[in-house]
Amino acid sequence: RANVYPTREYLARGQKEGYIRSCRHCQAGNESCAHIIGQCPVVKDARIKRHNYICGMLSEEVKKKDWVVYQEPNIRDREGELFKPDLIFVKDKQALVVDVTVRYEADDTTLEKAEKEKVKKYQHLEKEVQELTN
Repeated sequence: RANVYPTREYLARGQKEGYIRSCRHCQAGNESCAHIIGQCPVVKDARIKRHNYICGMLSEEVKKKDWVVYQEPNIRDREGELFKPDLIFVKDKQALVVDVTVRYEADDTTLEKAEKEKVKKYQHLEKEVQELTN
């Protein structure tokens, strides 16, 4: 969080122009903590593994509370566009769409922005989710 990990971006601070800042693994323009954790293809498998671990952990916990879990359901909206949230939790007449994200927290608003993106992405599917889960 202090952004002092010795990335090329960090090491280039205060250096002359021309100091190499590109990612040593994928040659992206700027090797920063955010790039390594959130975008670099070299660590993509680890990112997916973290994401899937979180999904699995959430699923196991809600099952203990008698929720039904739908994993990666295919949902088409009225225009035929396909959506595939990670999970839908259902209990009684309540359904929760859960789409996990693993992000680098650049500032205090990162998670709030992620929440807004996810709500915007899925909120129009309320009817389709009801049809799937009833």
